Amino acid sequence: MYGQYNVLTEINSPHKEALHSSLIASLLKEHEILCAFIKLLSGKININSDELIDGAVDTEFVCPDSKRIDILVRLKFKPAGSEVPYYRVLIIEN
Repeated sequence: MYGQYNVLTEINSPHKEALHSSLIASLLKEHEILCAFIKLLSGKININSDELIDGAVDTEFVCPDSKRIDILVRLKFKPAGSEVPYYRVLIIEN
C-alpha cells in the first residue's frame, strides 16, 4: 500500500528507540543533511541556516540530573561581518 511502507517494520524494529535515534543522528552528522534540516527549521525557530558553520550530534546525552536526551545537536553559527560565533542546541526526543 502506498504511504504505508515502513523500513523499520521490514527490519523488525518499529519500536526500538535507540536504533531510531542512532539512524537519525547518523544522518544529522552529515553536514549537508544537517544544513538542510536547519534550513527546514529556520522558518519555525529563530536561526539563520546560512550562518551554520559547525554541528555536533550526540545520542543518549546524559544531563547533570541523570536524565537522558535522545539526540542532542550542538550548533555553531557565525553571522556575516561578525567575529563572534553564537551557539544553539536542538533537543530531539524520539
